[in-house]
Amino acid sequence: MQAQIKIFLTIFVLICSTSLVAKMSEEYLVGKISEHNHRYQTFKTALDLMQKRGVKIIVETGTSRDGLKNFEGDGGSSIIFSQYATDHDAQFFSVDMDQSALNNASIAVQEVLGKLDSKLHFIKSDSIVFLKNFPVAIDFLYLDSYDYDVNNPNASQNHHLLEIKAAYP
Repeated sequence: MQAQIKIFLTIFVLICSTSLVAKMSEEYLVGKISEHNHRYQTFKTALDLMQKRGVKIIVETGTSRDGLKNFEGDGGSSIIFSQYATDHDAQFFSVDMDQSALNNASIAVQEVLGKLDSKLHFIKSDSIVFLKNFPVAIDFLYLDSYDYDVNNPNASQNHHLLEIKAAYP
């Protein structure tokens, strides 16, 4: 009987801890991106994995160029990952060649968080050059620097492959 109780309690704790992780990841998405958007599940899964793995270095190539205005279209990754980084004592790096896009993302993060934390970095650079020179191991790499064109998919795919190759070492 006691063995059955221990098994039940263990299962109960596992179920509760799993649902807490899921709830925590969803909190970063609520009010930003609808559950029906194709990016929602991708972000939720990424946040769940980041939580489970204790991610401390997050790098994204391409920034949330429209700030808070276009979560449904662009996804708002800079805002979502900045919030996560702030809550989990992680470093976040957003790299883009467009200073205006970086400014929009930075302003949006300040609006959401109330400040721009010193662990949040918005860097104007070519993503491949940045990744080649990044000094520490990256725990989570989000590649979104080259818009996908269904009429010419190879351009985006090749660019992201070059980014992966630059980051891999």
